[in-house]
Amino acid sequence: MSQPTTSKPTNPLLISVIGLILIVFGIVDLITVDKLLGTILLTIGIVLGISGIQRYKALKAQLLRNKQQ
Repeated sequence: MSQPTTSKPTNPLLISVIGLILIVFGIVDLITVDKLLGTILLTIGIVLGISGIQRYKALKAQLLRNKQQ
């Protein structure tokens, strides 16, 4: 008896934390290993971090609107 799968939305702050980790790895790679790989990781980390923060702000605003109604 299997449970039906329900997809829960991903926490936007988790996306931001993953972005932050990629930023750190990107900086370390820029300094020590490979400039191309570091640049790619840094760019992806910045994009993920910004999109996670934007999603969190939108979710928070939506929750406040629902609470006021």
